[in-house]
Amino acid sequence: MGIITGGCFCGQVRYQVDDMAAKATVCHCAGCRRAEAEPAVAWITVPTADFRLLQGELRSVRGRAGEPETCDCGGGTRGFCANCGTHITYSGDDRAQEIDITTGSLDEPDRFPPAEDIFPHRKVAWMPRLVG
Repeated sequence: MGIITGGCFCGQVRYQVDDMAAKATVCHCAGCRRAEAEPAVAWITVPTADFRLLQGELRSVRGRAGEPETCDCGGGTRGFCANCGTHITYSGDDRAQEIDITTGSLDEPDRFPPAEDIFPHRKVAWMPRLVG
């Protein structure tokens, strides 16, 4: 599929991923909802080794480890632009070989329609399932 590129709202952070096999999902867990201030978050998951920052830096915040039925349950770090706050990544402590990238930060988000809902039973009541 080629190279995946993206960045933050203000343009200070740019990244690139060698598109080997990106998995596209939508997460409905409370941790993702709180971190993004959205009812659900679309992600692509790629090998950590293939993700490269081209410019800028990501500031990080730790999730609420141990919160049941969330991505943060096993511990993890969310990366965001230090200038504008755009959330870019999630790295789970229990998934060191892969990194999640917010689909909304991609230059071409239409290339990655979600194929799976994560924690669909945790979705907000007024939102229909996005996949399936």
